[in-house]
Amino acid sequence: MDERMNEWNSPENETQETEMTKEPAAEEAAQPVTETPAAEEVAAEAAQPSAEAPAAEETATEAADRPRPQAAPVYTVQNPNPYYHYAYTAPQTVTPVAVKKKKNPLIVALIIVSALLIVSLIASMGAILVLRRQAAAPSSGGAGTSQTEINNDKDTSDIPENPSVTVSQKEKKDASVMTTEEVAAKVTPQVVGIVASTGEGWYASQDQGSGIIFSEDGYIITNHHVIDGSTGVKVVLADGKDTTYDAKIIGSDSKTDLAVLKVDATGLDAADIGSSAELKVGETVLAIGNPYGLQFASSVTAGIVSALERNVTIENSQMTLIQTDAAINPGNSGGALVNLYGQVVGINSSKISDTAAEGLGFSIPIDDALPIIQELISKGYISGRPMIGIQGQDVSNQMALMYNIPVGVYVSYIDETSDAYKQGLRSYDIITEFNGEQVTSFAELDAAKSKCKAGDTVEIRYYRYETGKYSTIKITLSESTGEKITGNSGNNR
Repeated sequence: MDERMNEWNSPENETQETEMTKEPAAEEAAQPVTETPAAEEVAAEAAQPSAEAPAAEETATEAADRPRPQAAPVYTVQNPNPYYHYAYTAPQTVTPVAVKKKKNPLIVALIIVSALLIVSLIASMGAILVLRRQAAAPSSGGAGTSQTEINNDKDTSDIPENPSVTVSQKEKKDASVMTTEEVAAKVTPQVVGIVASTGEGWYASQDQGSGIIFSEDGYIITNHHVIDGSTGVKVVLADGKDTTYDAKIIGSDSKTDLAVLKVDATGLDAADIGSSAELKVGETVLAIGNPYGLQFASSVTAGIVSALERNVTIENSQMTLIQTDAAINPGNSGGALVNLYGQVVGINSSKISDTAAEGLGFSIPIDDALPIIQELISKGYISGRPMIGIQGQDVSNQMALMYNIPVGVYVSYIDETSDAYKQGLRSYDIITEFNGEQVTSFAELDAAKSKCKAGDTVEIRYYRYETGKYSTIKITLSESTGEKITGNSGNNR
């Protein structure tokens, strides 16, 4: 039934039926027109009987009622679906397609070269991976872009010559495992606040960090960068009374980022020194210190040992450190990294400072720190450290291209008493080789120099900007005694 209805409703049938109603009319129109017959002929035809004509005796009424032939009916076709011819078509959403233009190869090459130069510049400035010391420690000029060849100034007045401090390391078997609450209660009083003052008058400022009580007679260990360049240092105990002592800098070593202070006190609660060699990756550790200064003194954060013997570069110095995800923030520097036996296994020093980085803190292994601490206490400096007697900065690839100079170590100042000065090295020269090894940064110069000892004779090749020529000299390395040379901003070598 539906199929028939559809056939009936189809436009083809409708057209055919309409044409059928029109065909008779068309045929009638096509027939020739004849003349009207004469009256006599009509009368004669009327007189003759015909099957079609009515009988003579037919009355007028009957003739009127007689059916007459009619033309074929004209049908008006109505579609049962009144919207048949108005089929709705949904609008189509056309997604615009970007017209790809053919790129100019020269423009593409320029874009690639520019991108590579930008990435190289960012990398050279340390924006991709920046390791910063975690206390806002006072600096001596360009400490962030160059390095130190000798130790910080020290005040050894009123300190016995070659003092002896005996500190024995404890193993895990010497103690029992504690809860984190018990560890925090035990070690927190053994971590102190460090307040380092710089400048005078209007230029006076204070920076704060952390430290660890190393002995009960007042030796405190902390980071070099916490007290570097300070004119005065105070130690604040975590005894609930904020007991404060003036401290003397016994010795400081920039290479290992360690320093030893001394306060006039006895009977202090000294920390238990453990062994970093016993640490395992995944082991629980606590970081205790003063993040962002004494306002948040004695803060405790917990984490695990993320990695051991992690080689990182901090201010162009290569260091092997413990990596942890325990939160370490500015002000935590010099604080304690502690195991669950309540033993100090590391000295917190730095973290990766990057908005995309999280949970990347570093501590100096206590096994590496102890020999340095002992020598700083006994001598005030690390003996045998070779020194050239210069201050300077790195010459990056960008600087080399900009000024048409070689990559190397730019000498901003040279000690006139050094053998390097006597042999002809001057300020503004650029060291490119040390003892046959090419050097492009202070880190590489330091690495090459560390293979030597004080008194060794080495060969240095340098470039002089004034003449545009290279020269080679032989010098004798001196021993760093911790006395800071004075010169322009920059660090010593």
